[in-house]
Amino acid sequence: MYGCPNCGTRHEGKYCPECGTKRQEEKSCPNCGAIQENSVKFCTECGYAFPSGADRVVTQPVFPPSKGLYYSAIKEKGKITAYSVMKGVCTDQKITVAAEYNGKPVVAVSDSAFEGCSHLLSVILPDSVKEIGNYAFYGCTSLTSVKTGNLIKTVGRAAFYACASLTDFSFPDTLSEIGDHAFWGCVGLKRLSLSSEIKKIGNEAFFGCRALAEICLPANITEIGNNAFTACSEVKRIVVDQDNPNYKSVGNCLLSKDGKILYSGCDNSIIPDGVTQIAGSAFYACNRLERIIIPDGVQKIGNYAFAECERLIGITVPDSVLTVGDSAFRNCRRLAVVTIGNNVTAIEGAAFYGCESLTGIAIPNSVEKIGYRAFFRCNRLERITIGGGVLSIGWEAFSACAAPAHLRYIKTRENWESVCKGSRRSAFPEHYTVHCSDGDLIR
Repeated sequence: MYGCPNCGTRHEGKYCPECGTKRQEEKSCPNCGAIQENSVKFCTECGYAFPSGADRVVTQPVFPPSKGLYYSAIKEKGKITAYSVMKGVCTDQKITVAAEYNGKPVVAVSDSAFEGCSHLLSVILPDSVKEIGNYAFYGCTSLTSVKTGNLIKTVGRAAFYACASLTDFSFPDTLSEIGDHAFWGCVGLKRLSLSSEIKKIGNEAFFGCRALAEICLPANITEIGNNAFTACSEVKRIVVDQDNPNYKSVGNCLLSKDGKILYSGCDNSIIPDGVTQIAGSAFYACNRLERIIIPDGVQKIGNYAFAECERLIGITVPDSVLTVGDSAFRNCRRLAVVTIGNNVTAIEGAAFYGCESLTGIAIPNSVEKIGYRAFFRCNRLERITIGGGVLSIGWEAFSACAAPAHLRYIKTRENWESVCKGSRRSAFPEHYTVHCSDGDLIR
């Protein structure tokens, strides 16, 4: 449709049906298709900048640059070669960054450039920008959309940290590195489409991106940081390109290439045979996970591995496991049945902290250490059996629980007295009775 320059009526004819003005020479916007007069520089519908000469090539929609932005000089050998952009005095809710300043390209968004700009709604970056700096948009809680150019190579540390409204970020084909905490807490981010150029994803890069439905990782990625996809509770699918030399996916699990380390899982995961270690926070906050089988062969359950899995109702730790990590099942509030394997030697601190539905636990003879607050606030825990191999019970290991109606220790009273119990505070509630093999101890 053509807009009459005289009265504004939209029509398709040669003459305006309202005022009779003759239709002028026109062109079609390559971005949105709207018909424009030949004389306009920017599309009236989408803001696309029409090329002004044979030497200018526009590869994406470009709006007139926002006023009030500050451009900082980048120098090489004392000469200005480029600029980076900062907020300056700009108060626009929708910002467009210029491709050039003083005849030099704008190649970066500076560190902390727009940090804490809670009013900012959208950002358009030109093709010239190659780097988004550390903390560049940190805490921009209203930011919903970021359109990047085609040359972005790095997104810096915490660049979009806690941008809770961000739903649309264009990941260009040139992007090779995403820094630590880059999209931490971007709870609205729904799509993660990474190109084959991506090499590194930093620690906790997408922590808490609850709206992500799937994780697809290309062949060239060589490093994925700790907890990169932790607490992405809506993920249903994890896929790694089969040609990746460092990682693979089996059963909706992100694994090391040899299949021995499980880095990340989701509600739909099936832990495959061959896994020997479940890494820290692998299933953290998988809120719909109700049941999962840990196969025989797993030797270590990492710190926070299943923490905050609020719907998990039962777990069997197989005999192959040696260590249950710190806070491994912390706040699994519906966890009612726990079986601990016969070769576990350590139940680390807060391993079952806050498991409110747990009513009984049997600690096998293999266990030597029960860590601090291991069963703290398991307020329905009434039946406890402690094996004879236990050497130490950490402070408040069973505190804030119901006074156990049946606390059984399979060795003698003398053996019980020799067990180290709570270096800072008592390991048990204020009043309890221990049923030992040769009689009771009342405390």
